[in-house]
Amino acid sequence: MATPRIVAGRYELLREVARGGMAIVYEAVHVVSRRRVALKVLFTAAFADDMSRARFLREVSAPARIGHEGIVEIFDAGFNDEDGAPFVAMELLEGHTLRQVLDGGPPLLARTLALFTGLLAPMEAAHAVGIVHRDLKPENVFVTQRNGVELVKVLDFGLARTVDERAEKETRTGVAMGTPRYMAPEQAVSARDVTPAADVWALGVMLYEAISGRTPFEGPTPSAIVVEAVTQPHVPLNHLAPQTPMALVTLVDRCLQKEPSQRPRDAGALLAEMTQLRASLGLAATALGQASFVASGPSAAELSLPPTAAMAVTPPPFDSPLVTPSRVTPPMSTPMMTPPGSTPGVPFGGPTAGVTIGGPTPPAASGSNREGTLGLMLGAGIGLLLLLFVGAAGGAVYLFTRDQSSGPELPREGDLAPGDVTLPSGEYFDPYEFDWPVGTRVHLELHSAQFDPYLIAKPPDGPQLDNDDAAQGDSAAGLDFTVSAGGRWRVVATSFRAGEVGHYQLTITTQAAM
Repeated sequence: MATPRIVAGRYELLREVARGGMAIVYEAVHVVSRRRVALKVLFTAAFADDMSRARFLREVSAPARIGHEGIVEIFDAGFNDEDGAPFVAMELLEGHTLRQVLDGGPPLLARTLALFTGLLAPMEAAHAVGIVHRDLKPENVFVTQRNGVELVKVLDFGLARTVDERAEKETRTGVAMGTPRYMAPEQAVSARDVTPAADVWALGVMLYEAISGRTPFEGPTPSAIVVEAVTQPHVPLNHLAPQTPMALVTLVDRCLQKEPSQRPRDAGALLAEMTQLRASLGLAATALGQASFVASGPSAAELSLPPTAAMAVTPPPFDSPLVTPSRVTPPMSTPMMTPPGSTPGVPFGGPTAGVTIGGPTPPAASGSNREGTLGLMLGAGIGLLLLLFVGAAGGAVYLFTRDQSSGPELPREGDLAPGDVTLPSGEYFDPYEFDWPVGTRVHLELHSAQFDPYLIAKPPDGPQLDNDDAAQGDSAAGLDFTVSAGGRWRVVATSFRAGEVGHYQLTITTQAAM
């Protein structure tokens, strides 16, 4: 049996977790207390002189000075007895880095804003005590969970410095420190001159990347990236992600101003603007890293489309579960064709949504598919008769038994047009609601010859499902799933791009649980 390696006489190494250019991170256990920790062992080459070793010990104390739960907790630090290698013992976290999140594609807009709100809170605390991180990047942001709520932890204050006279004297003039893609122009010139505005730049770069899928400044070498950031403007965010709300585009642009004084002054100022932005989009911060909807009924802020291209016919759920708005009435025992307070055959949101049951919708004089008062009364009468028939038939709508495989519901016909409810990213949408019991198999199809359809299904609890392209390509979207959470489901007909308009047909086919 191999003899376990012991660091500093008190940490037994269990396994290697990660390896970088300056250190190796292990899962380790304290030999006396048996507490499991993440042990970061740095390579010795950069800590050969007494000044470097003193700076290391000062900088690992930064989390304790900040005193925020969003900063990874440091338990111990020192130098290994055998080879003098510096080490840091930190809390062992379960989850993934922001880099791993972004590698899966741009997150849902609501989740992106919630994560960055969670990141800004500890950085506000750091800036409040005069500490600048200087190396903020997705690899140094960790996403974990507590009681089902996402928490953000900031890692690695190894390049942090205190903005005061003593630290100014101890920092070497003209030395650039940081990661080129996230380094502010002034930091690229000299690390000594950085202020909290340098961290704001890095936060802006990460937010730009989370929304667009790429960093604002790129090049074949680190030097080329730095030159690009110092001398060239960035590609406007809405050119890469046109569905981005303009208020968010403007905020990111301000974070990426070359002149530090033109950015939000620190993370606290940026957090205040982010909080106001989320409120303007219908989101409210209820807990660190969690989004909540501020009103009952369907909210445009509840649904968001990623800026990526086509997704699979039966895609995995979105990354981020969204809180379901409170219901007006308890779930019905039979599939719900019409939400409370709506005209039968008209989607949730009222008659302006312009949808009828069965057959094409006659065009209005305005060129859009909006019925007048007489049309609404006629639709209501027809729908009422239909509902009476449903009741008399003992809930015969969606009548599926063990001997009947499946059947289509009457297709929904409608239009996306100006005046509809609009997503924060600019797409018009029509929502519908249904009550489906657990185990029901559901097939949804959304067809349009006039726009690229996008289909969303939101369960009572948990992440939503979405699809851009079915087998028919850009003219259709489709979803197949088995109901895992019984109760009120919301189905949303929308478009892939902001501002698209036109006629559509939504078909729903269900099969009862066997």
